[in-house]
Amino acid sequence: MLRGVGGRYHGRSFTLERPKLVGRNPSADIRIDDPAFGDRHARLELVGDEVVMRDLGSDAGSLVNGEPMRDAILRAGDQVVFDAHHRFVVEAPKRVLPALPDEEAAERNDAGKQAEPVVSNGGSTWRLPWLLLAALLLAVLLSALLLFGPA
Repeated sequence: MLRGVGGRYHGRSFTLERPKLVGRNPSADIRIDDPAFGDRHARLELVGDEVVMRDLGSDAGSLVNGEPMRDAILRAGDQVVFDAHHRFVVEAPKRVLPALPDEEAAERNDAGKQAEPVVSNGGSTWRLPWLLLAALLLAVLLSALLLFGPA
């Protein structure tokens, strides 16, 4: 996913399921209307799990994280700037959790009961009461210090 964060495409997102052409050409997927900008400036495509930016003969190349580059492998969070005004950020696709096998799903949902949520983050739900208790204890100690401390 490529998300515009500056310029004409601010707020727009482009999926990279198929290659995207960046340029002045009317058939470009990301069109930049500037006489100095190339008709076919760059091409962005998904190769495996990586986003590859290939220069197509532009004069100045593009900026990736502030560095001029012609060809680059882009990672999630990388910022790409075309023509000094059109800024994009590469976003990672959402991770899809694998579906439960039919037997596990049946065990969780037996007798028509609603499935219980599965804690998959190492039991962090137990951390919240301890944090609240610690905050309460600190508040009591600070109050006692203010009330009974030296004047």
